[in-house]
Amino acid sequence: IEYSSQGGKKDGMQALPTPVEIAQFFQSQNQQAPPYLYANYKSEAKMNYLMIPILAKFGWNLGHQNHWRIYVDAGPFAGFLLSAHQVESGGQSTLYLDANGTQPIVNPQTEQPIQGNFDTTTNIKSDLHHFNFGLEGNAGIACKINKKNTIFLEGGANYGFLNIQKGTANGKNNTGAGTVTLGYAYCLGKK
Repeated sequence: IEYSSQGGKKDGMQALPTPVEIAQFFQSQNQQAPPYLYANYKSEAKMNYLMIPILAKFGWNLGHQNHWRIYVDAGPFAGFLLSAHQVESGGQSTLYLDANGTQPIVNPQTEQPIQGNFDTTTNIKSDLHHFNFGLEGNAGIACKINKKNTIFLEGGANYGFLNIQKGTANGKNNTGAGTVTLGYAYCLGKK
């Protein structure tokens, strides 16, 4: 069983669904509100999964005393979403009609660009699928300290096959992660 923290970051000009108050502003101007606006801010998705891999492991002893062993493992995994949050930061940013940031939305009464607030954390778990499956693989080296104790260092990766979003309005994304593990193993059986 594994715990995996995954996600992604964006920094700079990016799309956002038109907020209700901005849609109302467009309606008060007898205009149709666009489905998306653009702003310059930082956005980070943080998702935590409980993963259950089923891995086939192959290894080779180094030398004739068998203290060192290299190995590889690979196989499928099932992932269960535990939590998911969207963290936005960047303070106030001008809202634009275009992705290039050349058409700011201007309030005709003040003749000032309309600003959006980008210091929020939103729970997005309900927008994501709660189950995923994919492949995982690792390669590592282990050192047997004695008959029952081993330390190991491994690197690997996993990739989920399902799109994580329930809808396509915010894109189609898959999960994936690179991993580095430093560990200790203890044999419970007789050796």
